Amino acid sequence: MADSIDGYIDGSVNEPLPNTKLGMGTLDEWGPGYVIKKWPVDSDLFHGRALFGGYIAALADQVLGLAAMTVLKDDVFFGTTNMSINYLSPVTGGMLEVRGGVIRQQRKSVYVECTFTIKGELIAKATATQVLYSTPTSPSPSPSTSSSPKG
Repeated sequence: MADSIDGYIDGSVNEPLPNTKLGMGTLDEWGPGYVIKKWPVDSDLFHGRALFGGYIAALADQVLGLAAMTVLKDDVFFGTTNMSINYLSPVTGGMLEVRGGVIRQQRKSVYVECTFTIKGELIAKATATQVLYSTPTSPSPSPSTSSSPKG
């Protein structure tokens, strides 16, 4: 998946539509098992006087998924099955740095975490489980054409 991540950063691979619509941007750095993203806090996304927590969750999901990608082969897909976030301080401005990393990789899952900091102060921390599955080699049968066991 290294080519996909490099292409995502240099713009040769289209950014996923949700990321584009949400203005999430791309990564600044990555290597096997980690990613780093810097994001200037946008006051248009404030709920009251601080960044909307749901936007932090979206950034976490993006970074956690990209961190998982750094250790996966090209023929593996994944999906987030669980994500947990602890919000420690409100985000009221500045440059948000998000660092994501792989905690553990198993045969059918990858466990990832990320931290959000501003000027070194921990703002939030998230963890997630990514379930893995192989790329389908042929289209799956539609429900109307699949056979079901008879009991």
